[in-house]
Amino acid sequence: MFKRMWNPILRQVNPSRSGFFEGWYFKEVSGSGDEVISFIPGYSTVEGDKHAFVQYILVKNGEIKSGYIRYPLSFFKYTEAPFRVEIGNNVFSIDGFSVDIDDAGFAIKGSVGFGKFLGIKRSIYAPNIMGPFAYIPNMECNHGVISLGHDLTGSLSIAGDIVTFNGGRGYLEKDWGRSFPDKYIWLQCNSFKSGSSLFLSIADITFVGFTFTGFIGVFHDGIKEYRFGSYQSGGFRVVSLTDTVVEVELWKGFLRLFVKVTSVGSDKLVAPVDGRMSLVIKEAVSAVVDYSFIDRRTGRVIEEKGCPGSFEVVGHI
Repeated sequence: MFKRMWNPILRQVNPSRSGFFEGWYFKEVSGSGDEVISFIPGYSTVEGDKHAFVQYILVKNGEIKSGYIRYPLSFFKYTEAPFRVEIGNNVFSIDGFSVDIDDAGFAIKGSVGFGKFLGIKRSIYAPNIMGPFAYIPNMECNHGVISLGHDLTGSLSIAGDIVTFNGGRGYLEKDWGRSFPDKYIWLQCNSFKSGSSLFLSIADITFVGFTFTGFIGVFHDGIKEYRFGSYQSGGFRVVSLTDTVVEVELWKGFLRLFVKVTSVGSDKLVAPVDGRMSLVIKEAVSAVVDYSFIDRRTGRVIEEKGCPGSFEVVGHI
């Protein structure tokens, strides 16, 4: 059990258990920064609709497109050491992935390799991004941040056009459980010139009949990680919130992090409700992210703008 908490990339749900979902989120930004594509391989074990899937969402030539390709659950193949997920002709591993997708005539084919992962700090108190909440069984939704950033190589043929990812940046996280939160804000960006990486999630969490709002934030300046969160004796406030702009402030001790994210278009993805992949949400994958990190003890200030970032606002608007 602890091995899986410590390594959230590993399969967390036995596909024989009914009513659960599990999905990995692989995001890739091309070397030019003009193209973004994210793949979400996973599976649902809800009775009457058990299946595996590969979702994708991409920005190419300024246009956004997404798709959801279903496979029989028997097509899901998993190896733990080394980690490898195979769904049909698509393979995802810690070294990279290869895809061969035909979504009603829209074809994506090729392979992308990964460099060294930039992981997050782990400890007995916080074996993964969920901190001590990782030890609580039967959470409605569990989250894992596997790589805040890694280098990319390779290329994909997308609708007949070759997109190269040499010199690009990747990101990897995952979710598992029964349902996504009813209300949440999520954003991620590692397209900053300084090499910084940013992750943030604020969500209404339901557990044993009551609901509370939890938050997690990670800022990595390329050298050191700074963690914010409900389990870090910190706080947050949502400064402003619309369907296209979100401003958030996080704090812990002498540290402050201000984040503004502006959507530049979005498209639909499918999320779980009681294990069933039935909830349609919107995700922006070419958002503009502005942040200001302040250490009031030392007077250090870092301010940057990055694009493309990814973000979702669900249940608030």
